[in-house]
Amino acid sequence: MKINTIDEYYDRIPETGRLKNGTGKLEFIRTNSIIRRYLPEPPCRILDMGGGVGMYSFYLAELGHEVWFVDPSAEQVSIVKDENGESKNKLHSIMQGDVLKQDLPHGYFDIILAMGPFYHLQDNRQRAAGLINLRTFLAPEGFLVTAYISRFASLQDGYASGFISNPSFQKLVEGDLKTGCHDPESDKYFTTAYFHHPDEIIPELSSAGYKVKDLLAVEGFFWLLDDLEELLMGENERAKILSFLDTIEKDRSIMGTSAHILAVSQIDKEQV
Repeated sequence: MKINTIDEYYDRIPETGRLKNGTGKLEFIRTNSIIRRYLPEPPCRILDMGGGVGMYSFYLAELGHEVWFVDPSAEQVSIVKDENGESKNKLHSIMQGDVLKQDLPHGYFDIILAMGPFYHLQDNRQRAAGLINLRTFLAPEGFLVTAYISRFASLQDGYASGFISNPSFQKLVEGDLKTGCHDPESDKYFTTAYFHHPDEIIPELSSAGYKVKDLLAVEGFFWLLDDLEELLMGENERAKILSFLDTIEKDRSIMGTSAHILAVSQIDKEQV
């Protein structure tokens, strides 16, 4: 993992606005919907590890929960601190750190969100170490929610955006499909990442001492629609899309068409 490269990427290009429009908006709506299924009554204790610019943190704080925010990017931490100063629903804690070495209260959190860390760790040993580290912070009956980018995301995006006509992007996609390791030559095509095949997510979590409760497609194929922003603005069309996503979210035969996949897990007490 090129941790400095990733930190520098988000320092230069913070995620401000990414989850507010189009594909990002659908990702945000769907992810929150899934998280709410597992939330205890407020106030519960939530860790947002790798929380970006705090979109999920502030949403959950608004619901009355105690939210701890951690992110490796100094710029994103600064953005969250500024917003927290203006917010009526304060975050409990804002820290700069990462999933591999953060020290937090053991067995404390009812929900841990890891919306980015595990698609930025290319080395499976580091992903395992990160999962084990988070396990120490999770309450015995708590839930870990981990996000993944699909192995096939860059291929689909390449054709939807027209990037595939660029030979360097085509080469990048070929590497993504072969190994999952995404190593772009410029910021134009994201940053260092690992794109999971849907079939490898459950074994990876199981080997780190978790029992997976749900594996869910987030956006399905809807993220590829040219008119997605317009559809989401209409109440009836938005409701229709979300209803269809609820129906197909567990279907493994098409799960890889989703840009993002969420796993919801608990500590496997028989294993740990």
